[in-house]
Amino acid sequence: MSALLTALRLGDSAFPSGGFAFSQGLEPVLAADRTAGPDVVLSFIREQVRLRFATADRVGLVRAYRLADDEDAVAAVDREFHAASPVAPQRLASAKNGAAFLAAHVRLRTEGAAAYQARVRAGRAFGHLPVVQGLVYRRLGLGEGEAVRVAGYAMVMGIAQAALRLGRMRAMDTQSVVARALSDLEAIADADIDDGAPATFTPLVDIAAIDHTHARGRLFSS
Repeated sequence: MSALLTALRLGDSAFPSGGFAFSQGLEPVLAADRTAGPDVVLSFIREQVRLRFATADRVGLVRAYRLADDEDAVAAVDREFHAASPVAPQRLASAKNGAAFLAAHVRLRTEGAAAYQARVRAGRAFGHLPVVQGLVYRRLGLGEGEAVRVAGYAMVMGIAQAALRLGRMRAMDTQSVVARALSDLEAIADADIDDGAPATFTPLVDIAAIDHTHARGRLFSS
């Protein structure tokens, strides 16, 4: 199968990666502003792309991708990503989403997925989503840039779909927001990865995510 078709299959919101259970912090942000609509959702996604995905998730993914033939090295990237994730709800959501992602690929018999899942279950790795994405996408034959774009697309579309499910956008609003957010993703997709640890700066979203753990009747895990 061509890399393009593989990317389309993996980026499809119908792919059972477990991402539907997470709003990436959008639900608590919208809960604090009952009038928020597409403009707020777009601003939120753009912040996530620039200040979380570009500087943290993408870093973990690319490093894991480049080291995919060395499972011990991938696990070291996993530990670094865990240590660089100071907000407990966000850290837990990443690990849970990563576990669901791995489980799907184990059932699909994707090379390397079962071995890394066993390592996570044995407590020798955390299985954060960006790290396992880098590992799996490399094994599936995606190029590095394609892997980054598939992961970024999944994040953008996941947040937009969460807003739709929360009743803050209509279907056409979703497409408009996603189209504009993807231009931001494209702008950072091929940027160099430096030697620094993964890092984020989204304090308001982090505070909302912490508060969300105590919310009653929530729709999403994060």
